[in-house]
Parts: sequence; C-alpha cells; structure tokens
Amino acid sequence: MIVVVLLAAYLLEVLKGSRTVSYCVVFTLLTVIPFLISYLAYRKAPDSPRLKYYVGLGYLIMYLFVLVTGKTILVFTYIFPLLSLLILYHDRKLILVMGGIALAVNLVVIITSMIGGEITLENSRDTEIMIALIVLVFSFSYYASELYEDISAANEAFNEELEQKTSQLSDMTMQTITTIANTIDAKDGYTEGHSTRVAQYSRLLAKKLGKSDEEAEEIYNIALLHDIGKIGVPDSILNKPGKLTEEEFNMIKQHPMIGAKILNDVKSYPSLQTGAKYHHERYDGRGYPEGLSGMDIPEIARIICVADSYDAMNSNRVYRRHFTKEYIRAELEHCQGTQFDPEIAKAMLELLDEGALEGIDTRKEEDFATPESGRSVSQIAAIDRRSHETPEIQRELEEVSNRIRDYLVLNDEKDLLDTLAEENRIQEFELKAVEMLEKEDGCLMLLDIDQFSNLNHKYGFLCGDVCLRMIAETLLGCENMMVCRYEGDSFLAFHQGTKTPEEANLLIEGIRNEMDRKFDQMDALRGITLSFGAALSTVCGRRFARMLSGCEKAMMAAKKRGKNRTVIYEEYGDEEKLAVEKDLDSISSIIEKEYGYEGAFDLEYKEFGRVYELIRNLGIRNAQTVQLVLFTILFSDNASMPISDRTMVMKYLEAAINNTVRKVDVTARFSSTQRIVLFTNLPDENVQMVIDRIMKEFYRMIPENQFRLVYVSRNINLKQLKEK
Repeated sequence: MIVVVLLAAYLLEVLKGSRTVSYCVVFTLLTVIPFLISYLAYRKAPDSPRLKYYVGLGYLIMYLFVLVTGKTILVFTYIFPLLSLLILYHDRKLILVMGGIALAVNLVVIITSMIGGEITLENSRDTEIMIALIVLVFSFSYYASELYEDISAANEAFNEELEQKTSQLSDMTMQTITTIANTIDAKDGYTEGHSTRVAQYSRLLAKKLGKSDEEAEEIYNIALLHDIGKIGVPDSILNKPGKLTEEEFNMIKQHPMIGAKILNDVKSYPSLQTGAKYHHERYDGRGYPEGLSGMDIPEIARIICVADSYDAMNSNRVYRRHFTKEYIRAELEHCQGTQFDPEIAKAMLELLDEGALEGIDTRKEEDFATPESGRSVSQIAAIDRRSHETPEIQRELEEVSNRIRDYLVLNDEKDLLDTLAEENRIQEFELKAVEMLEKEDGCLMLLDIDQFSNLNHKYGFLCGDVCLRMIAETLLGCENMMVCRYEGDSFLAFHQGTKTPEEANLLIEGIRNEMDRKFDQMDALRGITLSFGAALSTVCGRRFARMLSGCEKAMMAAKKRGKNRTVIYEEYGDEEKLAVEKDLDSISSIIEKEYGYEGAFDLEYKEFGRVYELIRNLGIRNAQTVQLVLFTILFSDNASMPISDRTMVMKYLEAAINNTVRKVDVTARFSSTQRIVLFTNLPDENVQMVIDRIMKEFYRMIPENQFRLVYVSRNINLKQLKEK
C-alpha cells in the first residue's frame, strides 16, 4: 500500500515536472522487487521465522531510497509504518537492528546536510526533534516487546495451570458420572456394566459416522447416564419377575423424563439430558416420551438407542443366555427404519462385521448369576420388552413364556442347540457322512423353518430356541440319523440307508407328523411349518459336496413353490454345463414368471430372497434390462474336499466379484458352490468384459488345475414383462 501511494504521488510530481521518469522507475525497482521476494517467501513458508526479516529488509530499502532522495525533513516519518510491523512481530532483536540502522542512516544524512550548509545551529531544531523521535519510538517499541514477552510467558504459565486444573476437574466429573452409572446398573444385578458398555458402543458408532474424537468422547459421556432416570423407578418394578400392570408400565415410561430433569442443571455437558430423555424414541414415531420420529429425534439419542438395544441383546439375562451374533444381526437389519435410524443401524452392522465390538464386554460366563427361585421366563415381557410393549402384548408374552418355562423344566438342561452349533461340528458331520457313504447310500436333508424371524419377533428369541430344540430332538430321535446346525434356523441331517425318493418322502413325512404333534402342544408354535430340500446319494454319486449343493437347490425350489414343501433334488444329467444352465433357468423363471405372485416377498431362501425382491422392485419401477450370470465352481474331487476348504474358495470367488462389479450391481450366494450376479442396464459387450475380469481375478488367487470356474448368462427384459 505504501509503495502504491508513493508511486502515485511521484507520478503526479512527474506530470508537474518536479520528478523525473527515471526516478519513478528506480523507485519501483527498489520497492517492488523486495515486495515480490517477501511475497514469494510467504507463499512458500508462511510460518517461517525468516519472513519478518525479508519484510523488514524490503521496507528498509524503500525507506533509505526515499530518505536519501527526499526533499523534505518529514521523510524520516516514513519509518513509522515499519514500526507498526515490528511491534506486531514482538521481536526485540529485529527492533534493535532496524532502529540502529534508521538512526545511523538519518545521522549520515544530517551530517551530509550540515557539511553542505543546509543545516546550521540556527535551523537545527527540526533535526533535533527528528533524532529524538527516532530514539524514543524505537526505545519504547523495544521496551513494549520486552514487556509483551514477560506478559506472554506469565499468560502461558497461567494457561498451562488452568488447563491442568480443568483436566483434573474433568477427571473428577467423569469419575462422578461413572459412579452414578454404576449405581444405576446396581439397581439390577443382571445389568452390571450396561451403562459403560452402551457408552463404549456409542463412541464407536460416533466415530464410524464420521464424528471427531472430541464429539465421540462427548457422546460417550452422555451415554453413560442415559438410564439415570431409573433412580426414580422403584426396585420392586424394575426387578418384578411377573407381568407389569398398566400403572407400573406407565411408571417405567417416566424414567426418560426423570433422567432429563436430574441432568437439566449440569452445565458442563449441556446435551446430557438429551440422551437420557430421548433414547427410547423410535425412528417410526412409536417410542416415548414424546413420540418423535425420524430426524426430529436428536442424533445423540438415535445413536444411544442402537447401542442400548445391541447391549440388551448381547447380554445374559436371568431367564436366557445372550443371543447369537446371527440373531442380533437379523434384529438390527429387521428394525432399520422402524426402531432404528437406518444409517446408524447400518454403521452398527459394519462394526459387528469388522469385529470392532469384541472385547468391550469382558465378563465371563461364570460371572452371570443363575436364575433365582421363582423368577420365571416371563421376564421376556417384564424386563426386555417392558420399555417398548403395551400391557396387552405383555400378557400374551407372559402366557407364551410360561409354556416355554414348563417345557424347559420337563426337558434335559443340557444346551443341545449350542452343542449342535459348535464351530467344528459341521466338519465332523461331513467326515462322518463321507465315511458312511463309503459303506452305504443315504439321504442328505436340509431343513428350514418357514417364517422363523416372525416367530422370534413376536414371541422372543427364547421361543425360537425352544422351536429349534424340538426339531433337533425329533431328528436325533430317528434311527440312523446324524444331525448338525447348518445356519441360524436350518439343520443338516443325514440318514443312512435311504436310497429312493419314495423312501426319502416317507422319512420326511414322518418327521413332519412328529413335529406337528409337538408344535400343537404350544400355542405360540401352532401352525409353524417346515421346508425340506433333500438329495440322494444314488442320484449324486455318493459325493457329499454334490449332495449338499443339491439340498440347497432343492430348498430354493421348495421356497419358490410355497411353504411347508418337500423337494427331492434330481440330477440334470452327466454334462455339468447343462446342469448349471438348468440352475440359471430356475432363477430366471422366478423373475420372469413371478410378477403378481403374492408370496414374492415371503421368499425365505436367505440371500436370493433379498436379491429377488430388489430386482423385482427396480424392474417394475424403471423397466430395466437385467442380465443374470451364474458362476459355478467345479472341484476336481468333490468327495474329498472339506466344507471349510470349499467355503474358502467361495470367499475368493466373492472377492473377485466384489472387486470387479459396479456398486449398482447385485450378487448373492445361490448354493455352496455358486454365486449369481445381476447386472442392470449394462450392454452385452460390457457384461462380457466384466465376466472376463472376474475369471482372471479368480484364477489369480486360485490355481486353475485345482478348481474350475464356469458361468452361464441370461438376459431378461423387464420392460416387456411390465407391459405384459
């Protein structure tokens, strides 16, 4: 700014004839060049300690030029703008150097003027004032900078001490909050550590959602006290073993408001009351205390809601053990958009898949108390659901759980389901089945419970466990039958000696009749149906892998035809390519022919049911073209290939597909050796290019001489189907 102002003044003097053009050019060079050097140095390293010296030197060059060529004694005042910069820098050394240079140069100019007779003792007053001003302003600037450093040092020490005190106060606050949280949990011995775990889950969720460390820590502190309102609820209600009256239920629903009032005056964490007040609100608006919905519910409360529900499902209770990860995952998926914010539930599922939640719950199984005398399974209604269900639903749950209790009392206490679901159980099952097949033909069966998730959702997971236990006991009661858990609601069973479809149907019909008899004894299970997919060794050549694949395909067909069905797998022929093409034909027929099929959304074959629903909706809405590609892994020796190895190879295929296809494409497992990919609105030549990349990526990970990957494809024009 100084350069621009001076240059403009000099140009005006050029027009008046008092300055020359060459003077303006020299001034510009002596001032603009140092300016550019300083500017470039700033752009390169704005925090460099040398920058202030560049600026001071550049200004000094301009000042010296003006001082030497100036025609007025007031030219010495040009040094004052530089002083303002020096004071801002607070550098005593720089002030001392610049002041010494300014004083020396001015003295040289004065002496030169005195020798030339321009300054005499009679007219030296202005010169004396000039020297005095330079000495005074630089001296006081030096003193001010020294004083500033002393004050800054004192302030820094004070701030450090204040920060230390604040940290101590924060630690004391956290200790107090933790003590209160432990006090809350102590009101019910079966929820020990609940508040701390919910806080830890909430912090992980916050970070997963992109929150800063500071925000995540704040959410942790808020979640610690989300249940503080339980202090105002009598222990007799919180720990009541039986059903709640409507009055008691309404009192339970008051604990969020009680918590908000308690925390209202805590100023260090203004959002504390938000977590306590709104963590029982539901995303669909059916929660309490205010019935908020969607984004009207504070984000902190939506995060705590998911974390709170996860810990409830992952914790042991007096009447049941904690739920499996599969159950918890299904519940989180099922409640997206109803109880939970979809994005937050999705984040929780990702944390679950990543294993990030492991290690937070450090309790051991023996640390959990055993059921108290007289405390029944009816606490499904009294504790887990009392914050969410009406008294009418609680009474229904009470009746169901009483029947469950009676069943458990009459049966062996050995945990049959856990034994059947042990990690190495399926490997043992396969080895024994292969050994039995070497001696005699047999039938492999895959059993699946129709609408099992609805049973769990309506009556609780304990009721579902009883259903599974009944099925397991029935299967184990059959002569020459071997059984293991295959998935959450599925069983694999191998029966030695069954050789024909007629014998297989007779065996399965006997199992159905026995199950119907047992289900009829319990109201909640009455009407439960089963689907069977079976494969005979006489058809599959006593090759266990082929029999398992056949069972899965038969189950798919059973689900397609409706509930309560049995399908016996039929081999398509000796040519493997023909077999794979017929598999794809069955998939295509579902999408092509099932429009208007009322049971479409009830397809329960896990992966493909979801894929079918997605493609069906997209196709109807957008009239898209869909290309289906079915990849099948062919093993050199199916009979000797363990399930664990086949599973690993399938994971490689899944990785090859996921690393190659677009985000808008869909893939799902069709059987233990097959994956299907659905491409939407992609030209044929592009589809072929993607297929080639998948094949190349798969063989990069897997030696081709051990496994062979084949594929077949089919185009479906959903626009034409929509018009039909």
